[in-house]
Amino acid sequence: GPAAPKEPIHAGWGGAVYVKETTKRGAQLTLMAGKVACEPDLPEHIGATKPTNNAGELTAIIKMCKAVEEVFQPGDTAEIQTDSIVALLAAIGAVPRNKRKKKKGGNTDPNRILKIKARETYKNLQRKTRHAVQIKKIKAHAGNAWNEVADALAAVGRQQAHSKEGHAPNTAELNDRVQRAIAAEGPSTTPALAMRGLRWG
Repeated sequence: GPAAPKEPIHAGWGGAVYVKETTKRGAQLTLMAGKVACEPDLPEHIGATKPTNNAGELTAIIKMCKAVEEVFQPGDTAEIQTDSIVALLAAIGAVPRNKRKKKKGGNTDPNRILKIKARETYKNLQRKTRHAVQIKKIKAHAGNAWNEVADALAAVGRQQAHSKEGHAPNTAELNDRVQRAIAAEGPSTTPALAMRGLRWG
């Protein structure tokens, strides 16, 4: 008989921007999530052609660079963490060894535009912050509190992609991970934390 129609594949991205408390401002936290938009006519489309994990990681690094630029102040330093080697190499403009030889038939990388935008966005951030922002590769699923938050946010982004209304509720798991990440920063920062809520992108 005919095969049952497959469910559409969706991908999401997520990230958190945490600003530590200083004498000039209180601690701030911005949570961001969204679906990987592959349709060029959508306003949130930034170059993805397929809803893959790599597309989600590249979208996240682009969004995080822009978000850091929004909150960055003179004298700040910042670190953007990612567990994706693809996103890291794209942002810093490096080419993996196994990709250095050009394949016949031209560049068929479905994430080519996202990689270009990741590089452009990070270069622009470096220029505006005078190289005070660095990207660090961290190990996935190794207990990094903020990486766990980002994973939960990406899951919320996938939920948003599945939702007909284009909106997904904040989950209990996400709230739990956020509280653990904040606690890991130290108890003195928690009372002054200003939550900006969840931004959809």
